[in-house]
Amino acid sequence: MSNTWLKAVDTLGYHFTFLLIANLIYKKSKNVNFGIIVKVNPHSVFLNRKIVSCAIRIVMLLIAFSVAPVFAQPEGSTVQSYENISVNTAHSMIMNGSCLNPVILDVRYQCEYDMGHLYGAVLIPYNQLETRIGELEEHRDHEIIVYCKAGSRSQIACEILAAYNFTGVYNMLGGILAWIEAGYPIWTTSHYVTVNFADDEIRLQIEPLLVRLTSCASCTQNQTSKL
Repeated sequence: MSNTWLKAVDTLGYHFTFLLIANLIYKKSKNVNFGIIVKVNPHSVFLNRKIVSCAIRIVMLLIAFSVAPVFAQPEGSTVQSYENISVNTAHSMIMNGSCLNPVILDVRYQCEYDMGHLYGAVLIPYNQLETRIGELEEHRDHEIIVYCKAGSRSQIACEILAAYNFTGVYNMLGGILAWIEAGYPIWTTSHYVTVNFADDEIRLQIEPLLVRLTSCASCTQNQTSKL
């Protein structure tokens, strides 16, 4: 059992013991001889019992509210999150030195990665991230820029990283498609070539093949072109 849960159990045990004692005092108060108070004014006995009963119930309510945070946010825990960034911000972090050696995490499938990826990107498909989370352990407090094809899978991956308390997680909105559209370079050996003839001129256009593909036949099942 973790230290956090042990602390929670200890706290609950303390509150439960206090409640038992308070309840015992309340029951005993019904049979207490208030001595001189009874002799002076018998009605004050009833009044004092009501005061004791009311005080005990207030204490019980306060304890009930104090127990709830034990489960909601254990001592020492922190709520981690991630930040959405544009491709321009991501490019600046990678190329302009605004971040020191950021990790570039590609969470697409292997075949997509082979067709083209950001320079220096590490591939861990989003559906394998939890089982391979240990591969990123040394980067727990480093900046990690996460991207996929268009932004959906990278969001899922960022949520997983945040749940494992990685502190510098960035989700690159728009994915590698937005990166290419912004004119930033990628590593690729697969291209789509278009040749147009117009006014006795030959116009040649070369672009990454992954921009043209809506799906990857060699990838595993269960992937969609929108992810």
